[in-house]
Amino acid sequence: MQSFLIRTICLVGWIYMAISPQSVLAQPKGEPITIGEKFEMESSVLEETRPYIIGLPDDYETSGQSYPVLYLLDGDGHFHHTTGTVDFLARNGRMPQMIVVAIPNTTDRTRDLTPPILKADKSRFPTAGGADNMLRFIGEELMPEIEKNYRTSPYRVLIGHSFGGLFAIHAMVHRPELFDALLAISPSLWWDQQQLVEQARTFLLKNPEYEARLYMTMANEGGDMLGGAWKLSAVMEEKAPAGLDWEFRLMDEEDHGSIPHRSTYYGLEKIFEDWKGVDDPLVLYDRGGLEAITAHYERLKNKFQLKDLKVPESLINRLGYQLLANNRTEEAITVFKKNVEDFPKSSNVYDSLGEAYKENGQKEEAVKYYKKSLAINPGNTNAVEMLASMGVDYESEDVKISPKVLQSYVGTYEVNPEMRLSITVDGTRLYGEPNGGGKAELFPMSENRFYLKVDDVQVEFNRNDKREVVSITVYQKGEGIEAKKVK
Repeated sequence: MQSFLIRTICLVGWIYMAISPQSVLAQPKGEPITIGEKFEMESSVLEETRPYIIGLPDDYETSGQSYPVLYLLDGDGHFHHTTGTVDFLARNGRMPQMIVVAIPNTTDRTRDLTPPILKADKSRFPTAGGADNMLRFIGEELMPEIEKNYRTSPYRVLIGHSFGGLFAIHAMVHRPELFDALLAISPSLWWDQQQLVEQARTFLLKNPEYEARLYMTMANEGGDMLGGAWKLSAVMEEKAPAGLDWEFRLMDEEDHGSIPHRSTYYGLEKIFEDWKGVDDPLVLYDRGGLEAITAHYERLKNKFQLKDLKVPESLINRLGYQLLANNRTEEAITVFKKNVEDFPKSSNVYDSLGEAYKENGQKEEAVKYYKKSLAINPGNTNAVEMLASMGVDYESEDVKISPKVLQSYVGTYEVNPEMRLSITVDGTRLYGEPNGGGKAELFPMSENRFYLKVDDVQVEFNRNDKREVVSITVYQKGEGIEAKKVK
């Protein structure tokens, strides 16, 4: 399997390189922005080498979570705007983060994306009809490859445009088990005298228990393109089972080339319309307590098959402080305790619980939890200040590390080719510097574990049986990510 990095390219700079080398050389060197990686695999089904492009969530390397997967047809043309849309909607709480798997075209797009021709004249498209093989490639080769190499949840979405939209409807009818949601953008349902529409009618009649989500759009195109979409819409209106949540949207202001971007945005919003965070946790808490908040996230976890989904630490923390602000201190303590149970490796959850106990006049408990917070993150200056306000002096243990040990940590550590951390020594001080980031001093907690004073980050150095340093584990809010020593 071969990997190629996909980076943003400055077209203007490329043009100037051809006509004015001196002006390009005068420009400062920037940090590349990586939006994905391109791979190749041999397909026995299609009997050719097939490329695919992977876009991972920004927090993939640190979260430890599994993610639903979006499969994208015509991937070379739509990867950039689709990954941007997914990231934007996820950051705004409209959908979960997803792994995007883009499937570029190779030698014959028509062959790969069209169903077999049953009635129409085959001479116009002599190589057409390979959609079933393409579905086999996706289901039997590509999906297992993705699920082997990445942390995936079972929920899958397929997006296709034009022939790709036709393919999406074909996938729903002929391989319904592959995808939980489908987005068909200006589907070419005129294909083969609209035979797929009739196949859809038969499929829906025979599968009353079918459950999925379908979002279909059509640009200002008219003719057989629009006619096929209206006909399928009528079939859906009449025959769709209760478990098939579908919508057809006509976008008169778009043409065939411009429609994918807005369709992707609105389609993902529709598919994940139930993916709603809790705008005001106190309102939901007052309706049904912590159980109501937990039940909300359980519903999301079950609906979208996200086994790792938890009530967010930040949400419970926010609720606790809302209760404190309303003088409901005992309830705040109960709420903060839930965060301690769910996120025992986070320094912040102990700090918040300590504050609640302090507000409640329970000094002994407050001191206990502030010290627990500091044991995880000695750089928590708020905890030190709160202890001092209660007359408790706190000094972190003065850990001395020999120069020989410090020198053994020096090197470059790699999470992936685009995420590296350099460790250096200056006298008796250890420093870490991520690529593209600033240099920060690492303070010792023990011989092999250090912390940053500027953030809740700890770095642990790992040795093999020969006592050689082979990797580091970087912890933030209790979650760890390993980086191997490469030099």
